[in-house]
Amino acid sequence: MKKTKRIIFVVAAIAIIALFSTVISFPMRTFAFDASNETWPGCPIDKEEPDDQGVVKMKLNRNAVYSASDNAGMDIEAKAGQNIELDLNGFSLTNFSTNCSTINVFPGGKLTIVDSKGNSGKIYQRTGTEDVPTIYNAGTLVIKTGEITGTTKVNNIPVIKNTESGVLTIEDNVKVTGSNELLSNNGIAYVKAATFDEQGNFYALRNEGNMSITGATVNTTSDNTSAIGNIGSEDAVLTINSVETDGDSLVVMNREGMTVIGSSADKSQLDLYLANGVIDSDGAEVTLFDTAEEAVAVKIGETYFVGDYAEGAIEEAKTDANAKLTVLQGNVNITGAVAGFTVINEGEGKVTVNSVVVEGDYTVPSTKGEEKDDTPKTGIVNYLPALGLVAVATLAGIVISKRK
Repeated sequence: MKKTKRIIFVVAAIAIIALFSTVISFPMRTFAFDASNETWPGCPIDKEEPDDQGVVKMKLNRNAVYSASDNAGMDIEAKAGQNIELDLNGFSLTNFSTNCSTINVFPGGKLTIVDSKGNSGKIYQRTGTEDVPTIYNAGTLVIKTGEITGTTKVNNIPVIKNTESGVLTIEDNVKVTGSNELLSNNGIAYVKAATFDEQGNFYALRNEGNMSITGATVNTTSDNTSAIGNIGSEDAVLTINSVETDGDSLVVMNREGMTVIGSSADKSQLDLYLANGVIDSDGAEVTLFDTAEEAVAVKIGETYFVGDYAEGAIEEAKTDANAKLTVLQGNVNITGAVAGFTVINEGEGKVTVNSVVVEGDYTVPSTKGEEKDDTPKTGIVNYLPALGLVAVATLAGIVISKRK
């Protein structure tokens, strides 16, 4: 009997050890997966050997989502010297650890995100993730497709963070959603075609580095939020070739940096931006160049108005005797301007104010000249000058008579 119990105990012990060894041999729980990791049975990623260009191609084979029943979620890393192409393959990728971004690209690393199933792949953050962006880039990152979403933040952590060493390119049919900042750039960023849906109360796009935007759609939910903020550094440069917004009156908040609107690269789509164009420069330099030929651009104080907004700004300013309006571009014909209203023409268009052609500076003069008194001369008051002359002559005669 005792011998039987010992046998059963030994068999159970061996089974437990074998089971434990099996679990260890299949590392289903992992915090990061990169080009140097090996796949395992049940791994949600297929990986190929580097191709002739040294690119390691990885493809999702199912949704990589951490849950109570699926602990195979992971964070993706591109380390220094690694060149990775990640194919979402129509599936969703969610971070494994709440204190780590879903995707991390480190200095010297390169990652390209594609989707062989069209544009249905998604990159998320799991509930409970705080203080980290969904995508963190300090290397080279190219996002060609997919929907990228961040969790609700109260501390302005962006959905996509591009650091000073980062070079980020967003193109094709990329959609970025979340609250507060959707893209924060301190390095170099090229936004070629994307949709940004901001659901918080901060900038959708924040630039403190060098950002170029062509073909983007930026939607915000807060009335007092700029769609784009170019702030924080006097070296910040923002080039807008074409941007479509949801009609916010304040499109760009520019502080300390320089906003450049327009480029010879894409004049055809500039009207998308100019139709909603108001820029509050907050004392910073703003340059408009190569914009659509018929678009009017003016400056009143430190605020720039372009497109349809310029017309309304002119109509309001011309009724203010202290207003100074600078025409930067386009043909402007102002009628009914009050005296004291000043116009400066710095562009090459034809500018007229109350039918006066303005080539430099012009201030509307007062229309009230000195009124001529045409009242008929009647009453003794009208003869005082003549009586004065008679009196002087009489006195002079008396003096002469006495001398004789």
